[in-house]
Formats: sequence, C-alpha cells, structure tokens
Amino acid sequence: MDYDALVTEILTRVLAKLNQAEASATPSSCNIPDTSCSSGSTCTSLAAPVAKKEKRITKRVVTERDMRLAFDENVTCVTVGEKTIVTDVAQEYATKNKIEIVRCE
Repeated sequence: MDYDALVTEILTRVLAKLNQAEASATPSSCNIPDTSCSSGSTCTSLAAPVAKKEKRITKRVVTERDMRLAFDENVTCVTVGEKTIVTDVAQEYATKNKIEIVRCE
C-alpha cells in the first residue's frame, strides 16, 4: 500500500471540503442586535464561526479584566465597537481562551 499517495489523497479531500465549507459560510459572526452601529453595517470576525455565547461590551477600552469576566460567564464571542480600544493583554487573553473578538463597523 502506498501510504504517501493515501495521505495525499486524504489531505486533498479534506482541504477541498474545508474550502467548500468556507466559501458557503456567512462572513459575520456574532448575531447580537446592534444599537450603536448604523443599519447595513457589517462586523469583521477575527476567528472561525462556531456555536457561541455572545456578549456586547460598550466600553471605550476593553481590558484583560473584561475578557476574564466574559470567560467566567462562558462567553465565546465578544462584540466591541469599531473605535473601541482592545488592550494587547486583553487580546492575548481572548486568543488563549478562544474568545472571539468582533468589531462592529
């Protein structure tokens, strides 16, 4: 049995299915009703879409503490405003704990 050919075939099929799923996926992530964004706005996702518990943070600056509180509430998706400042430490904490940060434009 040619294992290299088998592995190549499996990888080709998996990548084709991933590309197909990616192409058919909707571009936005959290479906939180947004009162601060103008109608017709879009949200830019920083991670792949998954089943989410969502939270909207309306503060001007989002810190690691905010991410810790979200994590304690089992939140997997945090929506922030377009001009909201997310500290580097908050971003690192979110990445480490698989919390998606979505900016509303």
